[in-house]
Amino acid sequence: MRSRGLTVAVVASVALVFALAYVDDRREEARALDDFMGEEAALALALAATVTATMGGVLRDLGIAARAPATIEPLVWPGGPYEELDMLDGGGKVVRALHGDAARQAALAALFARATPNGAAVVSAPLARAGETHERLRYFLRRTGDGAVALLVDGERFFARAPMRHVVRDAEGRWAVLGGGVADSAWQTARPTAEIDALLAAMARGEEGALFLPRPSADALGLGERGAVAGFAPVRLPELGWSVAVVTSAKRVRDRAQLAAWRLAAATGLTALIVGLFGVAITRQQRRAQTLAEALKLAGATAALRERSEKLVESVPLGVLAGARPAIGEPRVDRRDPRGGVDGDRKSVV
Repeated sequence: MRSRGLTVAVVASVALVFALAYVDDRREEARALDDFMGEEAALALALAATVTATMGGVLRDLGIAARAPATIEPLVWPGGPYEELDMLDGGGKVVRALHGDAARQAALAALFARATPNGAAVVSAPLARAGETHERLRYFLRRTGDGAVALLVDGERFFARAPMRHVVRDAEGRWAVLGGGVADSAWQTARPTAEIDALLAAMARGEEGALFLPRPSADALGLGERGAVAGFAPVRLPELGWSVAVVTSAKRVRDRAQLAAWRLAAATGLTALIVGLFGVAITRQQRRAQTLAEALKLAGATAALRERSEKLVESVPLGVLAGARPAIGEPRVDRRDPRGGVDGDRKSVV
């Protein structure tokens, strides 16, 4: 019973140590994930600052073009910083265009109708180049008191220096996934998962932070079926209402945590095996000791019994022993005949 109780205590102790170590490992995993989310939030702030500076430069050049168009014309050519420069009159009609395209005049007129005279700049929906399907061009337009000026910009150059996978959301709620060494997605308004919807909602409110995305959401963003982290931050140009998010797979963090859990399980198993082997060795040693103790006890009892018998023999008088049985060769007289005579004198030799 004592051996069984000791075994149960050892097994319970090993299990308790494993449970405590596993809880600590999970806590470290959560801490590592929190650190990773903080890093992603910092990356999103850096990307937002870069986009803010680039878009701010476009807005600055837009103001210069409204006052002195000739100053901006050297920056306008296909594939250049600006691909088109348009001057519009008070009715929204193009009166002067540099590298203009008649196919985009409708989009320019709709953008003019949205703008407020002497108000904030407005940005068009994404447009495609002639002969292409990928929508990457954007009009930036600012209305003045007597007309408007517009610049056509390749919107993806705002993010050309961002090697990581990122999500861009514009003021109208359209969003796209860009960068990361894979094909860019088209601009869309769909919300494939609840987590992506929560991410886009936070970006629409101009918030900054980080959000964990489970496997379906990460897969919808082109990162495969592994958990991911999205750090998001607004572009600091309230008149535009854009926001960006950096999305990175949490595969390395999860893999390290999983590897740590396997190491913990292996270490616990090895410890249990060693403890079990020691337990078997100790049990065998105890059984041997118990067998030896029983043998010694039996030998001691036998010796004590022999010694007692010898003492009993020594305590009996010799005469009693002699009367009880004649010695070898001694004549024995038959004393049963009270008359004596022949029968009384009859002797026998033993």
